[in-house]
Amino acid sequence: MIDIIFPAKKIKQGSRIVIWGADITGICFYEQIMSLKYADVVTFIDNKIEKNHLNISINKPEWLSTNDSAYDYILIGSVNLKALSDIKRELLDEYNVSLDKIAYEEYIPFIKGSGIADINSASEISKMIRKFGNGNAISEKSIKYLIENIKNKEIFMVLRNLFNNTKSTKTKLTCAYILFLANAGDGELLKLTYEELNKCSFRNPMWVHYFMFHVLPNVVMKHPEFRYYNYYLDRKKIMRDISDSIYNKKYRKDYSEKKRIAIASSAPLLGGNWHITKIVGELANGLKNSGYEVAVFIESRVYSAEDFFINTFFVNTAGLFVYEQSNRKVFDEDIPVYYSEGESMSEHANDYVNKIIDFNPNSIIMFGANNTCATSVLYNLFPIVFIPTVTTGSNAYFHCMVCTNADLFFDINNNYPWMDKKQELVECQPLLILPVSEKVYNREERGWKNDEFIVVTVGNRLEYEFNQEFIDIVCREIYNRETLKWVIVGIPSVKYINENYDELLKKKKIECIAYESDLSALYKIVDVYLNPDRVGGGISVAWAMLEGLPVITLDTAFDGCNWVGMENAIQGDYNALAYELRRLQIDKEYYRYKSIEMKKNVHKRSVEAHINGIIETINKSVEIFNQQKKEGE
Repeated sequence: MIDIIFPAKKIKQGSRIVIWGADITGICFYEQIMSLKYADVVTFIDNKIEKNHLNISINKPEWLSTNDSAYDYILIGSVNLKALSDIKRELLDEYNVSLDKIAYEEYIPFIKGSGIADINSASEISKMIRKFGNGNAISEKSIKYLIENIKNKEIFMVLRNLFNNTKSTKTKLTCAYILFLANAGDGELLKLTYEELNKCSFRNPMWVHYFMFHVLPNVVMKHPEFRYYNYYLDRKKIMRDISDSIYNKKYRKDYSEKKRIAIASSAPLLGGNWHITKIVGELANGLKNSGYEVAVFIESRVYSAEDFFINTFFVNTAGLFVYEQSNRKVFDEDIPVYYSEGESMSEHANDYVNKIIDFNPNSIIMFGANNTCATSVLYNLFPIVFIPTVTTGSNAYFHCMVCTNADLFFDINNNYPWMDKKQELVECQPLLILPVSEKVYNREERGWKNDEFIVVTVGNRLEYEFNQEFIDIVCREIYNRETLKWVIVGIPSVKYINENYDELLKKKKIECIAYESDLSALYKIVDVYLNPDRVGGGISVAWAMLEGLPVITLDTAFDGCNWVGMENAIQGDYNALAYELRRLQIDKEYYRYKSIEMKKNVHKRSVEAHINGIIETINKSVEIFNQQKKEGE
């Protein structure tokens, strides 16, 4: 099987070869060399691995010192550029191996926009997994072709069989990538994929990084039911392995008696009008007015082929300095705002953490995405309060987490464990930034009819968050109810709707709006907010509630439930959600009751209540941190 192609041009046929590295890449090279009868493999060299499934010896590097005449070439089996460079230097300096006897290729494991690239050439998966199976259904086919034709049973079976039978982790992951992107994966495949990632997390960080925090979260957005029992614990373990390979050793300065708080944002602050920027600004200003010295630290980053990092959000940025002036206006003048700097992703990561350590806070409020590696480094140095942007299990390291409903989080933890101690959760009212409505819309201007019952769904990741069952049930209701209309805000189109419900699009029974700058104005001319079963979407739900829109959400869509309250969420499946939609359209008294409930629930939230809750959480995190240190000593 062709996976990572060994550099045959640099090795004479029929020669004797030593392969440095007895793991995935080395095994791949060995299998190619033996299947082609290209050369004789004398032994593997590896510091850590003592045996594998191959019947060939594995020796420590010292073996080279006394067996110089036993081989013609040393083939370096690594795709990591830094490891490759280190091995080459060790061979030259410590074992006096001549340069002409060292064979290697500077493989660059880089992810291209069109899919996972073959490590040696282009994005054609056929070069990696062709010649598999009798039908050869995937020979010379691109990733795009395979995704678009996955309904072909032959292609599906070839990919699934290849995933189950190949010994190459990279090939398994490539098959999983295609199956998931084609919506042909399931919970079993997700679990098996995590097991593969767990095997290679430290040695192949690029692959693990890409799958863990780019591909698979999108799968879970669309299919929350795919999460298996150890979903978050597996993510946390792999994130810790990746973190160990990113950060230099960190030490805290002497303890300071000052009331000093670092707000560390792993979410991007994309200007003063960006909602997350406003939330961080309100938090920083509120803590400063409560007597704390506050500084804000923003995790920016750049991309490079030689480095890797966990990208923790859906907005890819090449540095956030361009937003500095706009961000500045939401913070009080005496609150400093720092951005990470560097030429590579690892440099940015280390600079971000170093700046926080230099500030030497009493406690850190980590705001934003679950997947930032910084928490695993800072956890042993400072008390950490984590304010998540979504209500779900977390991979972050923290001493206290802010939540609206502790019972809800306990339920999540029982189903998908991610937290050791319940004392880590502290209930606190979430911070709601009120939208500024500057426009007045009316239905006539948009071509909407006054007798239409308009349902709205908002989100900038809806392509991932909609699953086919949800779309099918909503469209069924539109067919059955003449005045029902569905407005989707945040994306220009939804592929599944385009392919299966083109008639409804042409009749404008479904409309997609790519972007809406004034959601409050839009909410005033629609009737109901319909929330898919997803991770996220809480802010758009809260703003809809402010306008008195009844929100229809399943009780498994935790971020929506955090705002509407579990008592107002729908138990059951999408059919129960459709029943609620029909009831709201038909029963005016019920509609009025739900509208009042939504307004009451959302108006309970205030900046003062949030800041007081955060201060309580900070104090508790310090207690837990000090107790852990005491137990450790």
